[in-house]
Amino acid sequence: ASLDQFGFLTRACLAALEAFTPFDTNVLYAVLHEAIYCDGPGAASDWAAHRVGLALARDPASPFAWLRPDFSLASSTAPLFFAGEMIFPFHFDTYPELMALADVARKLASYADWPALYDIRRLRDNAVPVYAASYVDDMYVDSLLARDTARLVRGVKVFETNVLHHSALRARPDEVMQQLFRLRDDVLD
Repeated sequence: ASLDQFGFLTRACLAALEAFTPFDTNVLYAVLHEAIYCDGPGAASDWAAHRVGLALARDPASPFAWLRPDFSLASSTAPLFFAGEMIFPFHFDTYPELMALADVARKLASYADWPALYDIRRLRDNAVPVYAASYVDDMYVDSLLARDTARLVRGVKVFETNVLHHSALRARPDEVMQQLFRLRDDVLD
């Protein structure tokens, strides 16, 4: 609304946007965000979002042009795209609560001796009922990757929807749990 009304993002609007990714109050989330996806030895996160964004930003018209050191929002006619939950190294230079953890974050980003993320054999041998929710239009988790992961788990039943989204378990837990209980009770077609 502030863009329509004033032509720029007001401080109030920016504060609301910042509240969507509260890295200052969720420091472990910020520090471990990329590391939790590293799968096996040789897999360092190495600031994956930043690396990919910079590679895409070589084109000045790229949605990630804002990562370029020479980018100026004032002189850009391109739309500004947000980066969702991505963590960038500069967050540890700009968020006060993260500054003290900058060295730890850099060490984790370069660490490459992670164990395998999943024990595939155990997932295939699973004997415990598993019920999961997956969101087709999830902006944070690729739905095809979610399906591939679910296929690894023996006996998993997945409620897949394009009506609910990534934060549905927090925002609409009654709806998510109702669907998961329907899976458990085998009443879905």
